[in-house]
Amino acid sequence: HVAEATTAGNLSDTSNMQAAGAGLVTVWAQDVMFVMNQLDRLNATPGIMWSQRLDLTRLGVFGHSFGGATAAQVCQMDMRCKAGIDLDGALFGPVVQTGLERPFMVIQSDTGSCSTSSCRTFQNEVQAILHTVPGNERYDLSIKGAQHFNFSDYAVYFSPVRAFGLLGSIDGVRGLQITRAYVRAFFDTFLNQTPSALLRGPASMYPEAQFLTP
Repeated sequence: HVAEATTAGNLSDTSNMQAAGAGLVTVWAQDVMFVMNQLDRLNATPGIMWSQRLDLTRLGVFGHSFGGATAAQVCQMDMRCKAGIDLDGALFGPVVQTGLERPFMVIQSDTGSCSTSSCRTFQNEVQAILHTVPGNERYDLSIKGAQHFNFSDYAVYFSPVRAFGLLGSIDGVRGLQITRAYVRAFFDTFLNQTPSALLRGPASMYPEAQFLTP
């Protein structure tokens, strides 16, 4: 059935972005947990095609931009999230204060262009959260030449966002290939128990990927 959007799912008040973002990220996190509940229900319902076919013990959450903030918040609120990734998303919500105790990765834009107060705030929040994650389960990665929308479909088709500096100098396809590779490596390592060499340090095949020190 159709679920109509409500104002609770939008940033209706931008006069205080931190407060508005904290409220919104909780709504988005609840939406994700609703989906997780439905997967639980489908998996436990006898006689349907999904019955006992979903391995919900290996569930990860990731997202871009506000979706990345949502991934962090879901992993803070729900133990069913075993690992999470934030793709260049400013962080909001209780997770900023409480931190995380499970594997988490941040893949972000080229930090060489981080000169604004909002960018520095993001860096501080990333560091604060990752310092609460066990040392061998936290990763902070910057993609050289990438900007915010290089982590989205905008990277591979013409869009006016390039004119506003929201796409970086990296080739769009190349940027997405690197992102996919590290997302897969992280989830393979922490959900499939298949450690990836990509997480051990700089890789010659992806010199644009630079590990930062959390």
